[in-house]
Amino acid sequence: MDKYKFIFSLLFAIIGCSTKNTVDHDVVLTSIPVYESNLEITDAILLETNHSNLLGTSLEVKFNNEFFWILDLDNRDGIHGFNKLGRYHGLVALVGEEPGKVSGISDFLIGDNGIETLTSLGDRVAITSFSYANNLKFEIELPYNCYSFEKEGNDYWIYSGYNKVAGEKRLKLVSNKGELKQDYLQNNFNDALLPFVEPSFFKLKEGILFKEALSPLVYSLDRSKLEVRYNFDFGRFQTPIEFWQLDPFEGFEMLNKNGFATINYVSESSDYFLVEILIQTGFNTSKELLLNKKSNGNWIKLLITEDDNGYFYNPIGIEGDKVIFISYAPYIVRNFSKLNMSTQAEKELSKLKEESNHAILYVQIPEI
Repeated sequence: MDKYKFIFSLLFAIIGCSTKNTVDHDVVLTSIPVYESNLEITDAILLETNHSNLLGTSLEVKFNNEFFWILDLDNRDGIHGFNKLGRYHGLVALVGEEPGKVSGISDFLIGDNGIETLTSLGDRVAITSFSYANNLKFEIELPYNCYSFEKEGNDYWIYSGYNKVAGEKRLKLVSNKGELKQDYLQNNFNDALLPFVEPSFFKLKEGILFKEALSPLVYSLDRSKLEVRYNFDFGRFQTPIEFWQLDPFEGFEMLNKNGFATINYVSESSDYFLVEILIQTGFNTSKELLLNKKSNGNWIKLLITEDDNGYFYNPIGIEGDKVIFISYAPYIVRNFSKLNMSTQAEKELSKLKEESNHAILYVQIPEI
């Protein structure tokens, strides 16, 4: 434990001096009890399948009261929309060279009136706004190198990752005119280190959560501060501090040899906090899904592998006392006999075939 506390203290030193270092929770993964029972699937939505909308296994999903919006990270042809009955709405923000399209999508966000996409243009980015009916509304360019973003009012949080080419700080708050308002997180590591291109911002009903690849820290953001909220002790899977100064090839060789953990996804409601941690050892990948009940501070964790319970591999949010997952159809079909389902969920999921599109699962949070 002393070794990891030392590493955490060094990671805190990487944070800019304007960051507020108040931690709500220091969490040791090995101290969290494993929840052994099979969680109950209370409801399921089957996403419509047609010849043009079959989704891959690597997805970025966001949703509002009416639709699920999905970027297929292996295809990135646009943002696929499905209503809350699973019916296909079509593509918004199509990728292409024609007028009314974008040349690529690094990230996207959803708002009250439409979708905004982030497109990398080398030393700058384009943010393009579309209505939910796929009408182009506006496009702006910002003079920054970044790959993930989120909106706060009329301003944008942008993140460049571990990329010194992007400047001295890797997290910035900028106006829609490109004016720099705040910046955080010093790029004080190996010049050759390459950024991890993945979602870093997680919009809540109130506020924004933020995380970085390989870091044990989860932050909350607002206009005045970047605040550390959770600090996870990954134990033997913690990224060693020397990784950040190694040549990238040497560094990743070390990670592959020793194994590593990284935070993939986070969400929070008024009652619960959810974090998905990916753990890789050699060629084996698994996940630990952590749930915290905020009223009593208790935690549980689910151990997830693709073969055993891959239908719980990809959480996408919390709604009331339910965790929402997007689930790859073959994982459901192959494990159907051992699923814990309500009558309604069983009725829907029995319609799935291995070649079907994904299903949205609503899963009851147990007593914690």
